[in-house]
Amino acid sequence: MKKHHYILEKIALPLLVSFLTPIATSIGSKITTGNWTLLFSKIPLSYKVVFFLLIIFWIIINIVQRKNKNVTSEGPLISFIKIPPWGWENIGNISYAGVKWVIIVPAQPLKTLSVHHNISPEDLEIKIPPRCPKCETELEQYKSFIGGFIWKCIACGFKIRSHNDFFKEAERAKKIAKRQLEIIINNSQNS
Repeated sequence: MKKHHYILEKIALPLLVSFLTPIATSIGSKITTGNWTLLFSKIPLSYKVVFFLLIIFWIIINIVQRKNKNVTSEGPLISFIKIPPWGWENIGNISYAGVKWVIIVPAQPLKTLSVHHNISPEDLEIKIPPRCPKCETELEQYKSFIGGFIWKCIACGFKIRSHNDFFKEAERAKKIAKRQLEIIINNSQNS
């Protein structure tokens, strides 16, 4: 759901209805009785309290749903941790979503990977966090007030908005890097 649809449907319209209900009651009272508050004063206090509590309950539900949605987008809570015995080696960068992502593969013993033989597309991983496209400093991620995330470089001040967090965008960058490696492997086998 786009941000402006979310704001309109989940926040603006319900608040508008909750504020217009007493106004509509007052206007109806003025038209039918000639007094602005007569009909409103005939509504039992218990109904007014229930109406007020429903509005408060609705606000709390929206806040909780929003928080739960953000928790699930913070990356995998349980994931398979892949730790190669000789660590990781950088083999290049890929530009995606306006930032640089470092492509890493499991390092081979005694630095035999310098020619990058036997790299499989399944070996590729993307290092998180991404790097600034201007100065290549690791970016920091902040939740945006209106939804999504802001990625910011603390060195040069570069800033970019993203609808998704580092983890989601890293998975997408990984798919692109894998496909590029598959193309390179296919071209080398065909020639």
